[in-house]
Amino acid sequence: MDIPITVADIAGFFVESVAFGIYLVSLGYCSASLFHSGARFKRAAELNWPMVIASLAMFVVSTLDLAMGLYRILLAFVQYTGPGGAEQILTDISKWFNVGKTACVLLQSTIGDTMLIYRCWVVYNRSYKAIAFPALVWLGGTASYIYAMHIMGNLHEVHSSVSESHIEPYITAFFGLTIGFIYSASTNHNNNALFPLISPGLLVWRIWRVDRQRDLLATYSSHRPPSSLRRVMRSIIESGVLYTVFTLITFITYTARSNSSYIASAAELQVVGIAFNLIIIRAARHKDEEDAIGSTTRVQSCPLRFISPSQTQFTVPPRPSVQESTSHEVDIEINGGCVQLDKGPT
Repeated sequence: MDIPITVADIAGFFVESVAFGIYLVSLGYCSASLFHSGARFKRAAELNWPMVIASLAMFVVSTLDLAMGLYRILLAFVQYTGPGGAEQILTDISKWFNVGKTACVLLQSTIGDTMLIYRCWVVYNRSYKAIAFPALVWLGGTASYIYAMHIMGNLHEVHSSVSESHIEPYITAFFGLTIGFIYSASTNHNNNALFPLISPGLLVWRIWRVDRQRDLLATYSSHRPPSSLRRVMRSIIESGVLYTVFTLITFITYTARSNSSYIASAAELQVVGIAFNLIIIRAARHKDEEDAIGSTTRVQSCPLRFISPSQTQFTVPPRPSVQESTSHEVDIEINGGCVQLDKGPT
C-alpha cells in the first residue's frame, strides 16, 4: 500500500530540510578550501573557477528547490480552499512549482555528472578521448531530462502524477543513464571490489596506476613513506557510492510509481551537493596534513596542493638503477577533486 501524496510531500520537505542543513555545513568547509590558501584569500587567478561556479550553481539549485517546496506546501495546505483539497495542487504536475521542483532534481544530477566529466578531463591531461564515452552518456541523460520537462510543462491534467505515462520513459531513462554513468561493478588487480566505473572509476584507475608505479620506485629507496594516494581513492569512491545509493533509491521508487519517490528525490538533490563538497573538503585536509609533515621531515609522501587545472601535467621520469639510493615523492595536486599526478626524484 502506497503512502498518500500529501504525507509524502510533507515528509519529503522535512527530509530535504535536514539534508539541506548538512549540505550548508559541507558548503562552508568547501568554500574555505576554494577561497582560502593558508591564512589569506586566494587571488582571482588562483581560483579554480569551474569548481567555484559548480559549487555556486548547486547552492542556487538546492535553495531554489527548498523554497519551491515550502511554497507548494503553504499553497496546498493553507491557501487553497477549493475542491479536491491539497491533493488538487500536488497532483497538477503542470503547475510551475511542480515542474520547477522536478527540474531542480534532474538539473542537480546533471551538474554533478558534468563535474565528474570535468575532473576526468583534467586528470587525463585534458584528453577528450578519455571522456568521450561518459560525455555521450551525459548527453543522452540531458536530452531525456530536457524533453521530460517540455512534456511536463504542457500537461494540464489534474490527478496525474510525475509517473504519468508520457513522461515516465524519459525520466526513467535519465535516472538509468545517471546510475550507469556513476557506478558499475568492476574489479582491480589486487582484490574484488565494487568501484565507480565510468567517471569516478577513470579517476580511481588513473590514481591507482600511479600509486603502483610509486611503490615500484619506492623499492629502490632507503625510505618508503606511506602513500596518501589510497586515501584519495577512498574519498572519490565513497563520494561516488553516496551519490549512487540515493540515485538508485530514487530510481527504484520512481519506476515503482510510489509516492515515496517524493522523499527519495528530495534527499538525493541535497546529497549530490554533499558528495561534491566532500571531495574538496578531504583534499584540503590531506593538503594540511602533508604540509605539517613537510615542515618536520625532508621526505613528503604525497603533498596535496590546490591548483588551477591549466597547470596539470603528467610526467614520469626514467626508472632509477638499483645502485641509486634516491628517495622519490609523488605529488598529488587536487583542486575540487581534480588530481595532478607528478612523480620525480627529490
